Amino acid sequence: MLKFPLLHNHRVCPSFPAVSSKLLPPNVASLALLVFSASLFSACGMGRKPDLATIGSIRGEPTLLNGEVQHTPARLGELVMFEGIIYQICMWRTSASGRHYGFLIQNSAAQSDQNPNTSDGLFIYCGNALTLPHGKGDYTPKTGDHVILNGIIKNRYGQTEVSKPEVIKVVDNNLDFAKILPATELHPPDGLGEANLYFERLENMRCYLPPDSMVVNRRRINHRNADSNIIVIRGDHPVAKRQNKMHRRTFRDPHPLDDNKAKTHDNGNGYRISIGCKALMYANNDDQLHLSPARTFDTVKTALTGGLLFVYGSYTIQANQQLVIEPGTDPSSLSPDAHPADTDSFSIATFNVENLYDARNDPFDGCDFMDDPGCPGVRGPADYAPTNAAVYEARLDAMASQIIDHMHSPDIIMIQEAEDQDICAIVEGVLQETKANHADNQPDTLQELALHITGKGGPTYIAVNDRDGADPRGIITAFMYRPDRVELITAQTDHPILGANPAIEYPFAPLGYVNHVQNPKAFNAFYDGQLDHDDLLDVTFSRAVQVGHFRVYPEEVGHGKSTELYLLNNHFSSRPDARIERRRHQATFNASLALAIQKSDPDAFVLVGGDLNVFPRPDDPIAESPSDQLGSLYEQGLYNTYDRFISDFPEGAYTYVYRGQAGTLDHFFLNQRLKGLLEHATILHINSDWPEEYNGDGPMGVTDHDPIVARFKFAD
Repeated sequence: MLKFPLLHNHRVCPSFPAVSSKLLPPNVASLALLVFSASLFSACGMGRKPDLATIGSIRGEPTLLNGEVQHTPARLGELVMFEGIIYQICMWRTSASGRHYGFLIQNSAAQSDQNPNTSDGLFIYCGNALTLPHGKGDYTPKTGDHVILNGIIKNRYGQTEVSKPEVIKVVDNNLDFAKILPATELHPPDGLGEANLYFERLENMRCYLPPDSMVVNRRRINHRNADSNIIVIRGDHPVAKRQNKMHRRTFRDPHPLDDNKAKTHDNGNGYRISIGCKALMYANNDDQLHLSPARTFDTVKTALTGGLLFVYGSYTIQANQQLVIEPGTDPSSLSPDAHPADTDSFSIATFNVENLYDARNDPFDGCDFMDDPGCPGVRGPADYAPTNAAVYEARLDAMASQIIDHMHSPDIIMIQEAEDQDICAIVEGVLQETKANHADNQPDTLQELALHITGKGGPTYIAVNDRDGADPRGIITAFMYRPDRVELITAQTDHPILGANPAIEYPFAPLGYVNHVQNPKAFNAFYDGQLDHDDLLDVTFSRAVQVGHFRVYPEEVGHGKSTELYLLNNHFSSRPDARIERRRHQATFNASLALAIQKSDPDAFVLVGGDLNVFPRPDDPIAESPSDQLGSLYEQGLYNTYDRFISDFPEGAYTYVYRGQAGTLDHFFLNQRLKGLLEHATILHINSDWPEEYNGDGPMGVTDHDPIVARFKFAD
C-alpha cells in the first residue's frame, strides 16, 4: 500500500473537496490521496508540500551474492511521487513503431537520500512521443528542468524505470545541471562482480569518462534499432599503459596476456566501460546516427559526460557528442599472414559468415523476412535478411575480397551461419530464381559468394551441404571447395561413414537421416541431457555436424598424387557459460565420428572444426565446477591448433571478441595423421576488431568471427 501522510493544518483550496480514505478501499484511497495531495500542491501553490520519495529510496540498495548483483527496486510496481532534475534526453529507433524516447532524471545532493549505495537517478520511458501528461495538457521534457513526477516503478530488461509517468509540477527550469549534478567519474574496479555492483549504484546517474580511453571492442550495431556501442578501458588503466601496444587489450581468462595470469578464473575484466549513442541520436535528431567507427586499439580522444543506462546487458554511458577517434595499432598485424598453397601444399579455412542471408524472400520458408508468418521452432519471424539487395551485394563483395586477398583462396572453406535457402540456380553464369525448392542442391548465398569471387579474379568455388543439417531458422554449415584442385568424392552405399549403414558406435540414438547415402552428410542424434530454459530441442545439434569427404590434388583434379580428407564441420550451440551439457554431447558425438572414421581407415586424415562456441583448454567459462566442454575431443587424441597459436603469437590467439573480451570460439582439431602434415596455421584478424558497416577500412569487419587458415603438405 502507498503511504502518504494526510495534510493537516493547511488552508484547503475551495475548489477541492475533502477526501476521506476511510470511504475507499485501501489501494484506491492511497491513490486518491496521492493525486489529491499533488493536485493541492500544484493548483493552489499553498499548504505544506507533500512528502516526495527520494530516488534512492525508490530504487533501494543492490547487493552482491556469489559474484552476482542482486537488485529488485524497493518500490517495484508502486505508484510513487518524486522529484529531480532532467539532465539528458535519449532517442532510439524500433523495428515496429518508429522512434522511442526517454529521459534521465536525478536528485540533487539536497534532494537525495544521502546514501552512496543507492542510485540517485532514474530513466523515464516516454514511448513514441517526447511528451508527458501535465494537468489538462502535455509537458515536453527539457534538460535543466526541475520537475515533480509520479509513475509506476518497473524493472524493464534489468533497468529500473518509470512507466506511465505524469508531471505534477514544473518547479524550475533552465537550471545549470552541470553544477547542481556534478558527474561521477567512472573508475570501475577490476573484478567483474564488484564492477557490476559499482555500476548498479550509479545506474541512470550523470557520469564522466575522461579522454584518451582505449577501445577494446569495435563499434557494434544493433540492426533492429540502429543503436551502436563501443567498449573502452580507461587510458590510465595498467592494461592500456602496457609497453607493447599489441598487448593493450582484454582477454578472457586464462590467457598469457590477461591482466591477472595467476588464476584460471580471476577478475572478469570488470574495468570495461561501454559507450552508447541514444543521447547522440536525440541531440542530432537522427535515429540512424552511429557512433564514430572505431576498432580495437584506437583511442577515444573525447571526454564524455552522460547518463549510465543498462542496455543489452551492459552499463552504458550515453554520449551527447560524436567521438573523436585516434587510430591505433592495426589489428591485422597481430598474427602472421596466411600462406598461399602451391603444388606442394593445400589449405583449409573455417569461416563464420554471421547470418549470411540474401535479399530474396524464400516462399518455402515462413520465417525468412520480418513480415513472414513464422515457422515451427522459431520464436517469432526471424530477421536476418539484409536491409536491401545493395547491402547484401556489398557484403558479398567484401567477403570475396577477404577470401582472395587475405585467405589466399583456400582449397576448402568450412562455412558456418549461411542461409540454407535453395530457390536459385546458375543459368549462363548468373544466379536466377526458380519456382522450385531444392533448385540445384547448392545454398544460394554461397553460390552468389562464389560468383563474387570469380568476378574479382579469384578461382571458381562450388558450395555444397546437406540441408538436413539446418536449424529451424534456416542457418546451416556448408563447404566451399575449388573444383580445379579438389574433388568431392561420390558417396557409395557401402561406405562405412557416408553409406546406408554407418559403422559408428553412437553415444546417443541417431536420427534417421544418418542412413542417407550422400556427401556431405549431416549427422545428428536425440538428446537425453539436461535442458536449458531457452534451449528445449530434443536433438543434440540444432545445426547438425556435416561430414565432407574430399580428395585434394597438387595441380588439378585427376593429376598427381592426391590426399583424401574427412572434414567435420560444426556450429555448436551458443553461449559458452550456458547449454554446457549440450555442448559436451556435441563434442562427444564428434569424437565418436572421428573415431569411427579412423577405425574404418587407420590412415585417414581427419579434421574436426568450425565454430564450437566455447573456449579451448584451459579457458573454461565455469569457475565453480570446470566443465571441460571439449574434453572428449582432446581425449580422442585430437590436436587443437590453438596450442600452436598461443605459443607462436599469443597476442593474436583469439577468433572472437565479446563485449571487449577476446576469446577463441573457432577451432581446428586435427588427428595425429593430419597434424603430421601441418606446415602453417594462423588466425586472420580482419573482422572481430573492425567496425561494422564502415567502408573506410576496405573489406574489414564483415562478420563477427576471424577465420582460421591452415596449410598442409601433401601426404607421401
